[in-house]
Amino acid sequence: MYEFEVSVSSVATLGDQLDDVLMFQRSGLSSAVGNATEDVRRHATHVTSSDEDEGFAEATERFTFPRVAARPARAPAG
Repeated sequence: MYEFEVSVSSVATLGDQLDDVLMFQRSGLSSAVGNATEDVRRHATHVTSSDEDEGFAEATERFTFPRVAARPARAPAG
């Protein structure tokens, strides 16, 4: 098993149910899918499209990939 030292503020969360709100409150970035209830959407920092409209993929592309692409490339080993 691996352990990573990642601050909670660096974690992105995605959800659509009331039990996801606690996760939203602790993470640095939270995204509710569009078909979530109004209460759940109100607690999220962002709202993406519904799960039927690829909301998970939309949030991942919008918030995760740009951060990974912005990191400097590693030099080849050896």
